[in-house]
Amino acid sequence: LQELMEHVFCEWPRTLASLQDLKESEVQPERLGQLTTFAQMIAGYRAGLEETREAKLKAEAKEQSACLVAKQKSRAFQELSAQAKQLKEERDSCKKQMEIAQKGQQEAEEFFETFKQQTKLALINYSDMQYREATVKVDLHNLQVHCREKDITIADLRGQTTALTHENQDLEEKLMKVREEMERQGSEVEQLPA
Repeated sequence: LQELMEHVFCEWPRTLASLQDLKESEVQPERLGQLTTFAQMIAGYRAGLEETREAKLKAEAKEQSACLVAKQKSRAFQELSAQAKQLKEERDSCKKQMEIAQKGQQEAEEFFETFKQQTKLALINYSDMQYREATVKVDLHNLQVHCREKDITIADLRGQTTALTHENQDLEEKLMKVREEMERQGSEVEQLPA
């Protein structure tokens, strides 16, 4: 009976030789009901193990959710990087077009200045002008038409330069916004648990 009691109750005194040495108050049903049995102890361990399993499952679900969010933010960061790269390329293209337009404008202005100088020289040589009056009138008319065309070309080039300047400023503003968004999302991605 002593051995049976030791196997049923965790707190059963093992130093006693037999049950007969115990006091009657120590073996009454109320006193035995206060002692913890091995079955109760194992049930407690099982309940703790189940709580640990549930906590582990919750932690794994939370980790998967965090990984999904991190992947989405990483994907969004990559898309913003691609947009920023595209905007840089568009800005560079606009700069090149603006440089070409400015160069064309400068060439047209130089040509116009040359034309004015040639006209002055032609007027100085008046006696030769009388001799070639008919030819010069036709040439002058053609040059004036050409001059008007160049003026129109210059005006168009100036308009293109202004439009490209505005477009370049718009692209730089968009690029700045995209960079700020990338930095914000980059910092959010870095703050996510690894």
